[in-house]
Parts: sequence; C-alpha cells; structure tokens
Amino acid sequence: MNLKIWYVSFLLVVMLPVGTASEETDSTLEARNIEAQFLPDLETSYLTWRNIDSTDGQLLDDLKMATYEVHRSSSPFQPGFQRELTMIASDIPACYSTESNEECAGKLHVLQYDPPPGRTGQQVYYAVVTVLRDGTITDSVNMGLSQTLPGHREDTAPIQAPQEFTAEYDASNQTTHFSWRPNCADSNYNYVLYEHNQPATKSTWDDMEKTITTDSIPRNASDYELEWTNDSIERSVYYTLTCLYPPYCVDEACYPASEDTRFHGDNTLLSPIVEDNQVPVYSGTLLAEHDSSDSNTVLRWTKVTDKDVSSIRIYHSTDSILSVMQQNVTILAELPADSIEFVHQLPSDWMATSYYAIGLIDSSGNVQTDNFEVLGKVGPILERMLPISITSLDVEVENATSLRLSWDVHPLFTSGDAILWKSSLTTPDLSVEWTEVTRLNPSDGELHYSVDELERSWYALTLEGTWGDSSSTHIDDRIEANTNAFYLLPQFEATDETSHEGTTEEEKIELPLFEIVLIEPDQAIKNGDWVTLSSQTNSTHEFSFTSAQNDSTFRWTNALNDDPFWYGATFSDGVWSIDVESPVKLIHIESTNANGEIDIVRVGIDWNNVESTQPDDVEDQNTIDDKKSSSEEQAVSPLLLGAILLMAAYIIFLQVQRKPEKQFSQEEE
Repeated sequence: MNLKIWYVSFLLVVMLPVGTASEETDSTLEARNIEAQFLPDLETSYLTWRNIDSTDGQLLDDLKMATYEVHRSSSPFQPGFQRELTMIASDIPACYSTESNEECAGKLHVLQYDPPPGRTGQQVYYAVVTVLRDGTITDSVNMGLSQTLPGHREDTAPIQAPQEFTAEYDASNQTTHFSWRPNCADSNYNYVLYEHNQPATKSTWDDMEKTITTDSIPRNASDYELEWTNDSIERSVYYTLTCLYPPYCVDEACYPASEDTRFHGDNTLLSPIVEDNQVPVYSGTLLAEHDSSDSNTVLRWTKVTDKDVSSIRIYHSTDSILSVMQQNVTILAELPADSIEFVHQLPSDWMATSYYAIGLIDSSGNVQTDNFEVLGKVGPILERMLPISITSLDVEVENATSLRLSWDVHPLFTSGDAILWKSSLTTPDLSVEWTEVTRLNPSDGELHYSVDELERSWYALTLEGTWGDSSSTHIDDRIEANTNAFYLLPQFEATDETSHEGTTEEEKIELPLFEIVLIEPDQAIKNGDWVTLSSQTNSTHEFSFTSAQNDSTFRWTNALNDDPFWYGATFSDGVWSIDVESPVKLIHIESTNANGEIDIVRVGIDWNNVESTQPDDVEDQNTIDDKKSSSEEQAVSPLLLGAILLMAAYIIFLQVQRKPEKQFSQEEE
C-alpha cells in the first residue's frame, strides 16, 4: 500500500467519532454537526449545530430542559477541559417547552461571534457543551459532532479606535467630561465625537441615527469637555468616539475613508449618561408657625410630587431671601423629597426676625439657589425667645422743660444701642406715627431729656444689638405699654405765680355740658351713661361720635381688663372714631376737658353670632363704682316697669274671676 494513501486513511480513521452513541438513544444529548464559517469582510464567525435527531419522548423531554455552552480555543478540546477559560456563550436553550417533539428533534442552532481583533491566520476550534437538567455536563466534544474539525482560521485587524472611553456629567459646573486612552495608529486621522439615543453596536451602527457633536478634538488629546452653561438641556444620551481616517490612494488604487466601528476598544458608552441643567423650582406653599413656649418654629409645606426631585433644602436668613448666594443665608437642613415638615429648634436666647425658603435638588444634582416663588418662602417671622429687654420704663417731670427717663435692661442683652421713640398719638405701636428721638447707651439706666414744653406724649425705648451667645445683630422693635412704653400725662399748672390754693372756680374755662353724640345710632350719652352697640362682624367694630367740647381729648380702654391700657380715639373733621377688636365686650370712654375734668361713659359691644356682652347678674366692679358716682339716680327701665304693671293687672284679673266661681259653688251645696 502506498504510504501517502495509508497516511490519509489513518487520519480519516482518527477523525471519525469514537465511542459516540446513536442519536436515537444518546442520553448525553451531545450536539451534532457543528460547523464554523468566518466572513473576512465582516470579521464575523457563524457557528451552526443541531440537536440529536430522536423519536424517544423521554430524551426529547430532557432536551427541552437542557442548555448549551459554546467554547472557543486555539487548541483542540479534550474531555474534561476547563470550561470557564474558553466559554463565549452559555444558557442557550436546546428546545423550548412550547415546541413539539418534531420541532425539537434535530433543531438547528446558529451563533454569530466576533473574534478578538488583531489575530492573523490563527487556527481556532469551537465546541458545544450540553448541560443536562440535573446539571450533568456533556463535554465529550467529539470532532465533527460537538467540536469543529481542524482548519478553521480567523483573520482580524488590530483596533484603530480609542479605548477605555468614559463620559461624566458635572451638574455643579454644567459640563460633560470625556476621557480615553489613545490607540489609533499613525497620525493621519482626527477624532469624531458622536451622540445618539440608543446604544451602538457593530451591527446597528451604519443604520442608526447619530449626530456629530464635534470633529475638532486635537489628535494628542486624551480628554475633552462640553460646556452647557449657555444651553438648556435635560436628556439621556449615548456617546461614541472614533478615529476617522480620510480617503487615500496608493499607486492607482484608492481607498475610502474609514473608522473602526467594531467597538472592541470600549469607545462607545454601554449605558447613557444624564445631562440636566434644568434647575427644579418649588411651586408649593410654605407656612411657618413660631411657638415661643416650645422654643421652635414649625415649617410645613405642600408635598413635592416631581419624581426627579431627590431632596429638599430649608434655607434661613434674617433678610428676605432672593438668592442663597446673598449674605446671612444658611442651610438649616437637607431632607428627603417626600418630607412635609421641619421643626427649627431655637436656642433660649434666640432673638431674630426670620425668613425661610424651600429649595429643591434633582437627581442630576441641580440645586435651586434662586427664583424662589412667592409661596415657596415665608417671612418675616418674629422669633423672640426673650421678653422685651427694656423693662420698668418710667418718665418723670423734673421741671417745665426737662424729663427724667429711667429703665432696667434684661441681663441677656449683651451689647448695642437703645432707641428712644416719641409719639403724640395714643396708639402704642411702632408705626409711622413714632419719631426716633435719639440713640443712647442702654446700660446707663437713665436719661435726662430736654423738651420745649410739656405735652401729653408716648415715650418708648427699644433695643438694637446682640443677645446671649449670638453674634448677630437684632432689632427688637416690640413696644408694650407699661413695659417699655410710658404715656406722659403731665399735670398742667398756671403760668403765673398764683398758688394752686388760690385757684378759684371763676378761673376755669367755661365749657359746654359734657355730652357725646353717637353718629350711628343717633344717640346722645352723658357722664355715667350706658349704651350697647351691635357689631355686624366678628373682627372689628368701628363707631364715631361728636362732642361740643372741642378742646377735650378722648381715650378708651377695655373695662373688663384688670390692668387696663388706654387707647386713643382718632379725630378728623370734627368727628372722633374708635375701633374695637373682638373679643372686647365692654369699654370705658374717658374725656378730659381743658380744665382737666374727666367724664366717663360706657359702651357694650354685641358681636355678631356671639352671646351679648352686656352682663346680667354679675357686673364689673368698675361699672358699679361708676354707677355709684354717677350724677343721675338709677331708675327702672320703662320696659321693665311696663312688664311689672302688666303682670300686676293679670294677677288682679285672676282674683276677680275666681270669686264668682266660689260663690256659685256654695249655692250648689
């Protein structure tokens, strides 16, 4: 026998499957007829194989529960090889449970695989391993059955694309930063940065929509940055970076432009990045409630519904908040997006006028720092944990042109100024009617103040400075009568040298009889009189009156207050007006005429839908005293007198009717 013929025959014998079972009864379910084909233009290998072709129902049921693994190696596979080193695909179902036995038996499988780049003329082997339902591995890998025959070669070009390409968006700087490792040969190329809305693959690249972001990146660069400060963006996007080689000619052969889009070098993003410079804006409502007894201010707001919001920031300032970049704005807290309440605990010496605002942070890191909507902020909130720090203010008349003011200061007031205010009106609040007189050192405790002439006036003392351990300056502009406000009502004396004892009745000014006339209702009341008015609201009742004593002054007070405070009446065009706020039910109106004589009338207020304010059984002690001192005798009301007379007449009538009945009864007996 010829030696060559013997050798070929030997190889054929060696390559024949050895020890393989018949397909009809092969319980190992080994794959059959594996083949590999390499396409050079695409640099892709196509693998095909099939299931065993059997009519055995049990084997086909097992096949429907089995899976395949595909392995690749530069050397032939041997039974029991290390599968984890060569696996390129796994969990490939041999059949689906929905397929019939006829569809499952001999079913064909196809796998596309892109070999690694930079391999020239390399001979490779592919093998299919069967994994049975119980985990048993069929790795006999017989050539021609589950392993490809020798001779399969794959040629792939080296990578001509950037590697380790990454992209990251920075919300604080509103930039997208790219980095990569250069890997393109020669220098005759330029970088091209693409953006697209879907991931890029070798098979989809040519047909997918994409946009060139830039093609002007320097060849020696390894990073690049896109700036979005002048653009408004909010998107998810993929990026790809390539090396574009221009067309060229060699001798008479010309070649088109080319770029490596096989994506072996990680030059495309597998996951999108989020670019978002749209700052979220809180559009709900923020409310604040200060509670000095609990030493806190409770903030409540409408729940945020925007799913892109990741957290909420609470801002605080002693000035109205326009931007968090302004001075004195601090972050009190950063809370979860579903929060609806925050309690601002205040130190015991806290003295501040506070402003609050809500800002949002989205999932991209955008922070609301301005553009706060009106309802998204609140203030001023008067947060004063200490009482009014000026106490026991007293004003004494030293002489016709000099006053002595004295006071005490709360020990927690550390430094600052005291401001002296003066008002000719009798309304003790810090309004435009108050005039700043001077600033002084509150620790002095007293002030000798010169005036042009003595007059009825309010004097008040407020503080501006620091309290306790706080270093921030605060203005405490609270004014309370009998605390840091004093109403000076000087006793006027004759301007000549006549002694007080020598003053006679004839020296007094002749004045009309005291009387005030209520405009609505049209009713006149005199000293000691009582009248009840009806209010149409539950908030404020205003009534007006006139008086013939043009030189008199009027003031009023809550008659049911043990420590009454007197309020002034407003005078305009000959008419006096008084505003009474609910729930004051009884007031005294005091008139002081040019002779210093005082007259008092009483007015009750019946508030709308509120029980009448006029007392029935229990009278205010002051009212009783006033009644005793009244110049008029108490008389029975005409209505009451009429009721009594009517009842008396009814009793007499009953007596008259009863007597004939008694007589008639006696006659019958």
